[in-house]
Amino acid sequence: MTGVPPGTATIEPSDDDRDDRDTRSGGGEFLTWGEVLRVHQMLRAINAPTVADAAAARSVLALFGPDVRYPSEWHGADLWLTGEEETMEQGPDAANRGMVVAEVHELPVRVFERVLPNRWRDRGYYHVREHHAVIDRARGRRVPQFLLSPVGAAGAAEMETGRISRTALDTERPR
Repeated sequence: MTGVPPGTATIEPSDDDRDDRDTRSGGGEFLTWGEVLRVHQMLRAINAPTVADAAAARSVLALFGPDVRYPSEWHGADLWLTGEEETMEQGPDAANRGMVVAEVHELPVRVFERVLPNRWRDRGYYHVREHHAVIDRARGRRVPQFLLSPVGAAGAAEMETGRISRTALDTERPR
């Protein structure tokens, strides 16, 4: 895990999971859903408060596979995360607005990736770099997508000490 904002909950794998290894992403320990839920604190995929408070916990669940209506996609180190679907008449819901707040204010979002049933990987902290909407005309839905890029090494070090420097993060930002 890279960089932890001050006051953020940390998780350690339970004793039951210590022998489980993630062979898809270079090894390491899995987390159970219960361990992820202690940090994520909700059943919805996006936990992103709509306030521009750097101390507010933000996390998302990156979901993949045939059982997911709008799966996330990895593009190298970047992640295209699908937001909460919306009807064509409504505006963005609170979760999607929270992701836009994170983008505008460059607030870090913790990413948890489901790699197997009840097996999760803590991918660390990402910044929301951009967003757009995809129209699903067959369902009459607008589906927002958010591009997340990992917080760079300089940003992660500053997050651990509780000092988030915009300059340090911008030097690590992919262009």
